[in-house]
Amino acid sequence: MEVRKAEGKLTRQSDITFPEYFKQWYETYKESVLAPETKRVYKSAYNTLEKEFSGILLSDMTRMRYQKFINDFSAKRSVETVNRLSYQVSSSIKDAVEDGFVEKDFTNRITKGGLEVADPETKFLNEKDALNLMAYLENSQSVTSTAPAMMYTALYTGMRLAEVKGLTEEYFFPKFKRIQIARTLDTKLEFKPTKNKSSERIIDIPQNLVDYLTRMIQLQHDENPVDNPKKLIFMNKYGQVPTSEALSKDLERLLNKIGSDKIITFHGLRHTHASYLLAHDVKLDYVSKRLGHKNVDVTLKVYHHLLKETEKQEADKAVNLFETIAERTDTKAIK
Repeated sequence: MEVRKAEGKLTRQSDITFPEYFKQWYETYKESVLAPETKRVYKSAYNTLEKEFSGILLSDMTRMRYQKFINDFSAKRSVETVNRLSYQVSSSIKDAVEDGFVEKDFTNRITKGGLEVADPETKFLNEKDALNLMAYLENSQSVTSTAPAMMYTALYTGMRLAEVKGLTEEYFFPKFKRIQIARTLDTKLEFKPTKNKSSERIIDIPQNLVDYLTRMIQLQHDENPVDNPKKLIFMNKYGQVPTSEALSKDLERLLNKIGSDKIITFHGLRHTHASYLLAHDVKLDYVSKRLGHKNVDVTLKVYHHLLKETEKQEADKAVNLFETIAERTDTKAIK
């Protein structure tokens, strides 16, 4: 029996290997609709399967063989990484059953493990340190090093690194105090789509950030000697936009300088932004949209540690409210 791939090649069903099926499944059902970063995740999954199951036929796969692989894979990976790979493989095998490649889903009821990552609270700054960092960065506009300006923007917007890098003059609307997120910038300084459709959004910003970015744009025009045809707000005088590694290194230096209680990565500024909003009772739905999350469930998963504390506070409010009613009732009864 033979099946036809999307690009027209034929693969004999009985001869296809497990990794090759996953690769064909990805190319047929996923590749055309995924953002570049997500594509890299799927390709990484394929490389993992190819390394472990090279030459193993899809038809020879069993639950026990796959479970042993997951056990070994879980020993050195985080729970999140294990769950992500398991989901991708499971999705492909469910389709394999549907399309008649295999009779049973060997990923069904697999036990997943993984290493627990550091406490989520280590990923963001507390309020004191966040405010100190904002104050330190307040007048840091420069084209010699644009890293501080990128940090300042991330703190006030919660934008992802690639979104900050890709910010241009045409997507900054000072009159309306808004930034539009419609694309990202890769390491080759090429524009790419956002992580997903929900990542395309408009972010309202405070006047101080409007003034800050306006000053950065002015510096680009007046002091940056390099050509900047894309009108990138954070291009430095060397014709570059700082990398993730360079930003995190500079951030560590600045956090040490202000005496921060913890050191975080650049991505931690996004977590700091969201955590600050949630801690000040900004609604979860709005925070989720502001961050460009696919749905509220994603926000809940990432910030559950904060929301648990908020839930406890709300529970105390509810109990106190009803206790007040009870006290009024008791007083009336006495009269």
